[in-house]
Amino acid sequence: MNCEDVVMLSSNTVDFDSVNLLFGDLSKVLHSSPTRTFHSKIVDFLTTLSNSILQDLEASQYPDLTYFAFWIRAGNLDSWRDLHGNKFRFGLGPTLHITPANVPTNFLYSMVFGLVSGNSNVIRLPTKDFPQVKIITRILFSMEKPHSEIAYEKIALVRYPKMDRLTSHLLSFCRALIVWGSNETVKELRLIPKPPDCREVVFNNKNSILIIKASEIQQMNRRSKKELRAQLSKVYSDSFLFDQNGCSSPKVVFWIGDFDQINTARELFWSELAEIVKSKYEVDNGVMIRKFTNLSKLILEKVDLKNISLWGNFIYSIPIETMPSEEEFSLCRFGIFFENRCDSLENFFKVPMEGIQTLSYIGFKKTDLHENLRELESVGVDRIVPAGEAFQMSLIWDGIDCVSTLSKLISLR
Repeated sequence: MNCEDVVMLSSNTVDFDSVNLLFGDLSKVLHSSPTRTFHSKIVDFLTTLSNSILQDLEASQYPDLTYFAFWIRAGNLDSWRDLHGNKFRFGLGPTLHITPANVPTNFLYSMVFGLVSGNSNVIRLPTKDFPQVKIITRILFSMEKPHSEIAYEKIALVRYPKMDRLTSHLLSFCRALIVWGSNETVKELRLIPKPPDCREVVFNNKNSILIIKASEIQQMNRRSKKELRAQLSKVYSDSFLFDQNGCSSPKVVFWIGDFDQINTARELFWSELAEIVKSKYEVDNGVMIRKFTNLSKLILEKVDLKNISLWGNFIYSIPIETMPSEEEFSLCRFGIFFENRCDSLENFFKVPMEGIQTLSYIGFKKTDLHENLRELESVGVDRIVPAGEAFQMSLIWDGIDCVSTLSKLISLR
């Protein structure tokens, strides 16, 4: 931190020496006034950031950065402004973001949630030194006026150890808190005092499901092996790019169809997916050790070893009859999947799905899903997307309209 920040923020009970300020002017960010949502200067800044990432040679080596850059491209921003913008909607004020350690670029999406909602943002980064963070920091430092001025006033990227007093002190300046993390992290942060008007947005531990129409897998295979592999490549992206760490990665596969259809389809599905994993997935000794450790824990707890299907040692599929516990869900990583069967989509939607974030699907029409959802009195799932779109971010996330939640609407009569 620079001397000015220490003067503005120092306290007898707070140690700021352990704070690593990677980018921004912390005192400016914490004293910045909120603006209208989708302010033109913010939209211009994000458009420039998008172009800078897409033109950066080092950034191009990281697909997650390229995807983020496309996500904040000008056309997308215009669509969001048309959908969410309102000239009487203003930000709340400085916002503290606690970002997760399992997805390198998650902090960028959280940052955008805050910026387009009219807020300045203090973003606590994970302690792990991801190269994507270094690239974004370098790009931010390279920006010229007026975009550099916006960046320094609206964004502060910080790292610091787990310190309740420091978090509490930062929160005393803030009017919103965004938390991405485990249920334990959320519980701990809720114990920290906050200003009475500080809004809280929580993205806690959740899990996800993939539903597959068995007959469609067979039909794809008959039409073209290339078509089937293209579909399975989408499943690979949803599952293996982050080692099933993300909340949106499917950990349970539900097969919909009759007994024979499912038996034929699952053989095709898992064997072809294993071939894709074999050709794309980099497996080191550490991953294999953790994978076998997780499998051993599952065997000790509830899984009968003879029921586990191994697909080329890249994928383990485990049949279940009830939804897994939170602990069992947490062990589904590195290619470990639970799988279940259901005879119809109607009966599938009767399965309890509390704590399920994303339901991705293969072989169903959107109208099929819509008709079944209309008949439900309640549903636990937050979002339903085609396979391959599990990690496609939206300003509505986990069922929360982030712009509305992180801003206020001025009523005028």
